[in-house]
Amino acid sequence: MEHDQLTRPPRPKPARDRDIWKVEVISGIVEGLTGATRGVEVSSPIASAITGPRDRTYPACMSLAGRYRLAGRGLLSTAVAVLACVVVAAPVSAFVSRRTHVAGESAPETYVSSTATCPSGQHVLFGGFDGSSPGLATGMRRTASNGWTVDAYNPGNPENGTFEPFPIKVSSMVYCGFGPVPSKATRTVELRYPGRVFGSVTARCPAGTVVVAGGFASTPQSDVAVTGLDRVAAGLWRVSAYLPFAFAGHAVVALTSIAYCGPGPAPKLASRTVDDVVVDRTARATCPVGTKLAFGGAIIPFGFEGVGSLKTLSAETRSTWSVSGNADSGKLTALAYCR
Repeated sequence: MEHDQLTRPPRPKPARDRDIWKVEVISGIVEGLTGATRGVEVSSPIASAITGPRDRTYPACMSLAGRYRLAGRGLLSTAVAVLACVVVAAPVSAFVSRRTHVAGESAPETYVSSTATCPSGQHVLFGGFDGSSPGLATGMRRTASNGWTVDAYNPGNPENGTFEPFPIKVSSMVYCGFGPVPSKATRTVELRYPGRVFGSVTARCPAGTVVVAGGFASTPQSDVAVTGLDRVAAGLWRVSAYLPFAFAGHAVVALTSIAYCGPGPAPKLASRTVDDVVVDRTARATCPVGTKLAFGGAIIPFGFEGVGSLKTLSAETRSTWSVSGNADSGKLTALAYCR
């Protein structure tokens, strides 16, 4: 009997809830590292921090992680939930799809909007526009988690001091992917005639986040020409513009800078400037080897005789940002933000 007792395998201990949870946590982290940013479901209590709240932003995830700690789940559960937030909030290296929507022709002195929509299960990472006709893009922004809208004004075709009928088309371009939906920060200033015809406005991301995309908006059915869309610091997005037809009585326009914010690291800048842009030219900025395009911007400096306008902002590839426009200053700069 003593021999039997010595060789009998030990009786397995019943698994406790805490042990099961630890196994699920490890499984959840592995899944998060390999697939959470691609929409894979993650089990265990951290699933709520990832998929539970409608607001899938990084701050919402961290807030829920804090509630786990307050609920007495312990330091380990809190640390794991925080790690899950970091994993899921990690930036996607590049967009996985793109969509373009072309709005119908608009008559002179009218406004038109175009909205491009991401495929099912994806959301907006960043966007661009094509207003290569003489229309002026007066807004470019996320209007839904999966929708990117571009607004434009058709001034007509100036000829001998008048505006001939000249129908335009405007296209919205959206670049889509997975992961958390960036939060939004805005700031607004007024441009007016007479008075402040030229101006800029800068939106600031919340502490602990950086700019991961940018847009702008203006008073509906307004006339505004954007000359600059650039990140001036890791968490600051600046929009510069002027009122091209202020003399015609369009006196007051609200200009809004829109920063889309997420966790770092901050994308690094790659730029390219072209000269002789009195007529339409294109500048292309390419990301360094090993990085991909996160979003883009552009600058047209003020010139001696005035300024021009941006016509097209688009991603030609996953690492190249293209900008076209014209400027009396003779210079056009494409800004690619890469990581």
